[in-house]
Amino acid sequence: MVMNIGKLVLERRKAKEIFGIKEDINLNDLKSIYRTLARKNHPDGNRNNPEEATRNMAKINHAYEILLNPESEEEKHIRRFYENFII
Repeated sequence: MVMNIGKLVLERRKAKEIFGIKEDINLNDLKSIYRTLARKNHPDGNRNNPEEATRNMAKINHAYEILLNPESEEEKHIRRFYENFII
């Protein structure tokens, strides 16, 4: 169970990097950032390189799904552990 939570913590960290945030933010701000990233990276708006835009949108959508799910208490404890021992 801890390994799965550790993986979730690391995925959440990557998702925050994609969204350019360091701390948890409220739902409205998260939606606003998502919309901005989606407009910028959508394949329809990037006709010169639709393959890369599709990959970017997949990363953005995955990150958004991760950030939409609230962090459990156990995840918070594991995250604090990882933040102290992982660079």
